Amino acid sequence: MQLSLREVDSDVFNIFIEATGRAKKPELARQLYEMMKRSGISPNVSSDLLLLRSFLSGKKLSDAINFYHDILKKRKCKKLYDIMVIGLCKANEPELALEIFSEIKEKEKDMRVSLECYEELVYVLCKHKIYKKIMPLIEDLISVGRPVSSFIGSKLLLCSLNDLELYETWAKSTKSSPVWRLGELVGMFSNSFRDKLHPDDWEQVVGNCFPLDIHAYNMILRKLCMKQVDDACNLFEKICRMGFEPNKWTYETMVHGLCRNGRKTEAEGLADEMLRRGFHLSEYTTKYIVLKTERDNHKFT
Repeated sequence: MQLSLREVDSDVFNIFIEATGRAKKPELARQLYEMMKRSGISPNVSSDLLLLRSFLSGKKLSDAINFYHDILKKRKCKKLYDIMVIGLCKANEPELALEIFSEIKEKEKDMRVSLECYEELVYVLCKHKIYKKIMPLIEDLISVGRPVSSFIGSKLLLCSLNDLELYETWAKSTKSSPVWRLGELVGMFSNSFRDKLHPDDWEQVVGNCFPLDIHAYNMILRKLCMKQVDDACNLFEKICRMGFEPNKWTYETMVHGLCRNGRKTEAEGLADEMLRRGFHLSEYTTKYIVLKTERDNHKFT
């Protein structure tokens, strides 16, 4: 009704298309797109990309793929490729995302997709345990001159803590540097190597593979909390002194680790600090603390 009351241009239509896309109403977004054309207004690049994003977020994947190829007939742009790959990853379609990614790499040899594409691909491949596709992806990332980001590195370390298969798959691949160095770090986090490292050493070996930010430190803390909780506490204090802001997962890791090692009073103190800072314990950690307390009380009685 608003669009029919006055003369509008493509920018106004785009606002409506974006809004319906965010509301996960892809069919309504399509109707607006067609209304624009009937009004004699040619959809611009933004119109196309917004409708494509709407299809992807609304899980209209067939429509998204068909429309993507339609757009390619008219124009090519880096943002189009990024939206398509990232959208398929977020729609939990790793194979489709990799297929599009491979097409881009083959046909557009001078085109560099964004770092976010690589990050989302690694994330969804870890999520679906398609580990054999991860190492070639990281090799490609490095070959185009991009460093391994903290997001990618931290995701790999988190995955390795929970699943030895990631390192086993990596170990079967070709040994090459610097990718193999990252593989060794994955192995160390998956307990394939038994050597205990000092926290400073963990910082060095992680920092040699990707930048140390709060997410990377969270992974080191999580590793230390398994068997070196005193070292984890010292590192927690150190990163606070260094100016890093602990996030929800920093506190979760420390509270869970302290509680698991029988240091309930310290765990409760950090949990209180966490709450004061506006964070809340996850349901999993809360249940763990309750269960651990019940078990300890049972042993005492």
